[in-house]
Order: sequence, then C-alpha cells, then structure tokens
Amino acid sequence: MEEFKNMDKLKDDLFEAIEIICKDYESKHKPEFKAGQWVLTGLSDDPIRRIFAIKNDQVFLDYMDGEDQIEDKSPFPLNVIKRLATPAEIESHLKKIFDKKYIGKKVCSIYNITGIVKGQIYKYLFDSDEFIYDNGLTVYKQGKFAEIIEDKKKLPKTKEEFENFHKEYIESPLTFTFTKFLDQYED
Repeated sequence: MEEFKNMDKLKDDLFEAIEIICKDYESKHKPEFKAGQWVLTGLSDDPIRRIFAIKNDQVFLDYMDGEDQIEDKSPFPLNVIKRLATPAEIESHLKKIFDKKYIGKKVCSIYNITGIVKGQIYKYLFDSDEFIYDNGLTVYKQGKFAEIIEDKKKLPKTKEEFENFHKEYIESPLTFTFTKFLDQYED
C-alpha cells in the first residue's frame, strides 16, 4: 500500500516538474513580434496581416476592408499570430489587393510620381517592405499606400450642366470649401 502512495507522489512530482519545464521553455522561446511585421494569423477572413501595434500582450493588426487597408482598433491576443509571413505570402497578398485597387488607375506614388498603373510586371521588396509596379510606381511602402487620383470633371457649359453643378455643390459636405469643390474640376 505504501508503494502506491509513493508512486502517486512521484507521479504528482513529475507532472509538476514537466509543467514548470514547459512554462520555462515557453517563456524563453516566445517569438518576438514587432510593429511593421507581416504575420500569418489564425483569422479566417484575412490570414495575412501587418502588425501596427503591440500593447500589453495584445496585438493590433491591419486588415483589408474591400479595397482599403484599415488599422483594426480591436486588439487580439498575441496567440492569434501563428508565425511571420514569408516574402512570397506577403507578395501574393499585396498583389491580390493592388490588382483590385490600382490597375488602370492614375496614382500619385509614395515618392510623388504620377502615372497609370499597368500591372503586367510587379515586385515586392521584402527588405524595404515596398510593392512596385512595372513603370516604377511604388504603390505601397511600410504601411503607406499610393493615392488614387480621380479624373477631374469638366466645368458646366450649358444651363442644365450648371444646375447639376450647383446642386452638387449645395449637397457637398459642409467642410467642403468652394475652392476644394472647384479642385475637382479641370482648369
């Protein structure tokens, strides 16, 4: 009988030792993530995301909402991150996004170069976290996106066009000054 009590004590001691060893191993081998890194998450809607902040063992991630990159204000536990994303995964993710958002559109690139994105050839530069299209337009760099330049409208020439112009101005937001409103139109 005494042997069984000793065995139970030994078993309890072993389980406690294993638990201590596992916790020690996890604390020493916990991956270090930082803002700006691309990661693979366990989130099913958009598994490749970019970290924009880490606070108190919580991670804040960017996500794509249609065509816009948004900083999610809701924190996730750090364990939602599975691992760092590979350069190929990041390139594939960005290619999908940018083909929808930029192809055929006039943009002002990250470096203030204006042009039309053609999209036949592209490359992702992992070391500088940049996405560049064939004509040299950098449409993404370290969390910043190129601005799409909307085509300017023509000023009204007929009475009907002027009435539509006037109606559009009246319905524009209050923060929209007349000068800003006119900036939508060709000179």
